[in-house]
Amino acid sequence: MSFPVVFSTNSRDHLHYLAVAVRSLVQTCSKPEAVEVYLLWSELTSEDLSRLKDSWDDLDCRYKFCNVDSVTQPISEHPQYGFWSYFWLHTFLPEETERVLYLDCDVVCSRDIAELWEIDMGGCVVAAVPDPLSLLEPLSESLAGSAPTVGLEFDSSDTYFNSGMLLIDLPKWRKENLMEKISANFDEGFGKLHLHDQDSLNLLLRKRILELSPCWNLIEYARLYSDWPFQIYSGDPNDYFQSKVRHFSGERKPDRPWVRLSDKQEFYRWLDQTAWKGTRSSWDRNLPSLVFSRLLELHYLVFRGLKQKVLNSPWKRILGLLLEAPYLVPIYALLPLYRFLHSAKRKAHRRMRKLMNERRFRSLSS
Repeated sequence: MSFPVVFSTNSRDHLHYLAVAVRSLVQTCSKPEAVEVYLLWSELTSEDLSRLKDSWDDLDCRYKFCNVDSVTQPISEHPQYGFWSYFWLHTFLPEETERVLYLDCDVVCSRDIAELWEIDMGGCVVAAVPDPLSLLEPLSESLAGSAPTVGLEFDSSDTYFNSGMLLIDLPKWRKENLMEKISANFDEGFGKLHLHDQDSLNLLLRKRILELSPCWNLIEYARLYSDWPFQIYSGDPNDYFQSKVRHFSGERKPDRPWVRLSDKQEFYRWLDQTAWKGTRSSWDRNLPSLVFSRLLELHYLVFRGLKQKVLNSPWKRILGLLLEAPYLVPIYALLPLYRFLHSAKRKAHRRMRKLMNERRFRSLSS
């Protein structure tokens, strides 16, 4: 059995994330020789591809670079078309392929992906993880308001999935003709959706997406430490945070601010095994980065370990962190005031977003 995995990018800024994603995926897989990596790319140079080859040539997997320009021609003039490139993945995979894994470039794999080929998809087209931000931000409500623009339906009570990790039943995916539907209604429809491909996927495959545990696409912004939406997930909460695939979604990339120390350390450990060895972001070359990432680590351990009780040995980890950086105690004591002010700002932002969505829905209806 082979394990085909697809990545997609048209951004040179994401290449070092991609190098880490592939390396961590292959080296944590129980059968690395069975992994087949397909990179769907555009707007890269031969030098870019060469650096990726240098990062992966010592791995046991096979990989293939696939330029998507010819197949994405119907929408390639749109400035955001790169988000949708993976909808064309079936054109690059062998006809006999039954199942494929799609991953965003900004992930780090910690466990064996071979387990995914044993999951019963129960007739669903894809399997994915509900987006943890869907209860903190009106993602479902926003999509419900936008759905009429493409002639589809979505209810605010529907589960809203994140598209950063998709386990795909390829024959069913081919049968859906997703790329044709998007191409036929792109300029005035899909191309104007708020969250691009993710909104498109949720609309086109509504109620045909199998829910997976968050550990397969774990997204943890600092604001989600205390507000994690346990109610939208099934299974044992103690398994949620033993990440198999960690996704640094949006602006919270592992070499930027607002990422805790252990995540940064894991990312740089993998990065130093690639052609980007020794590279550090301007933020992570400064002392404030270390202080801030340690503070986030403490905040995470307090909420996940002591309050939510979903981590192993939290006290041991907390004490070890405080022995390294005792100055964290007085700084952490000031966090409740910061959280109060930040929460008030978020509530005001959500009210404004809701008002804007209502106005947009009324204008569409009229």
